[in-house]
Amino acid sequence: MERDWIAAQYATSFDFVIHCLATMLVECAERFQNIERAIVAIQLELLCDLRDSLILRKFGDDEPRRIQTHARKIRSLGGLDAPQGRRAFLDLDAFLRSDNHARNPGTTADLIAAALFVALRQKQISLTTPFVWELHPFQDAV
Repeated sequence: MERDWIAAQYATSFDFVIHCLATMLVECAERFQNIERAIVAIQLELLCDLRDSLILRKFGDDEPRRIQTHARKIRSLGGLDAPQGRRAFLDLDAFLRSDNHARNPGTTADLIAAALFVALRQKQISLTTPFVWELHPFQDAV
C-alpha cells in the first residue's frame, strides 16, 4: 500500500479514507471546533505515520523518511499546541514549499480531501462548522 496510497484506496473500497481518516477528521473537528485546524492536525499525523507516496515516487525513500523525521520532531516538541512545535511546523512547511514546492505531500492532501468529502457528505461534520482558523497559532511562533 505504501507505494501508492491513492491506488490502494480504489483497491480497498476506500477503507482507510472512510473508516480511519474520516473518523479522525470528525474527532478533530469536534475537538477544535474548526475544520482547518483539524486538517492541519491530521496532515501532521499522516506525515508522522506514513510516507507520502507522491514524494516517494519523486524522490525515492530518503526524502519521505526525512519528512517523517521532521513531523515526528514536531510531535515530540508538543505539536501544534506548543510554541516549539509550532516553530518546528513552520520549518517543515518552509521545507515542503522549498524548491518550487517539490516536496508537496500531494497524496496526503488528496487523502485528507477525500476524508473531508466523506465526513461532510455523511453529515458527520456540520456545514456550519467554522472552516477558517481565526486564531492561527503560527503567528506567534515566528
